[in-house]
Amino acid sequence: NRNSIQRMNPKAPFHPITYWTIGNEPDLLINPDTQQRYTVAQYTNAFIAYSLAMHEKDPSIKVFGPEISTYNGPAGPLDATGKPWMEEFLREISAYERTHSLPFHLLDGVSFHYYPFGNRQESASALLKSTTSLNTLLLQLHQFIRQQFGEDLPVAITEINTNSGGFVPSQK
Repeated sequence: NRNSIQRMNPKAPFHPITYWTIGNEPDLLINPDTQQRYTVAQYTNAFIAYSLAMHEKDPSIKVFGPEISTYNGPAGPLDATGKPWMEEFLREISAYERTHSLPFHLLDGVSFHYYPFGNRQESASALLKSTTSLNTLLLQLHQFIRQQFGEDLPVAITEINTNSGGFVPSQK
């Protein structure tokens, strides 16, 4: 932001950022208001508020989300009320966009992390052998996006690995 008070040297090169994600793994975060994990509805409301504020400053930005910790299709992850994070987030965002006349999209792309084996200790070759399941997952996600928004949106897998734990599996 050219006008940020954190920008110490106004003559320093300015590199505008086009692509943004809002949040990081909201399905694992604690809501400071409730001291419980965020529900999809709570996070979606926060996402909308942030996206609106960000677009007010720069309408040309592209915002991605929900940036959940992992995505394995409609089966999960689920929030505390049993709603699937990805699908419910996309439903709520598309409903907001349909009922509000905005000069921009709140959501320009869908982002998530992909840890297909959870925290099981699998080898890197297991990830490479699981490409058909990732292809199927992405096809289903794109179909759901088109159903909700009437058009397809880009998908970004912003983290991918064989497991989410600290153990580094062998390269075999």
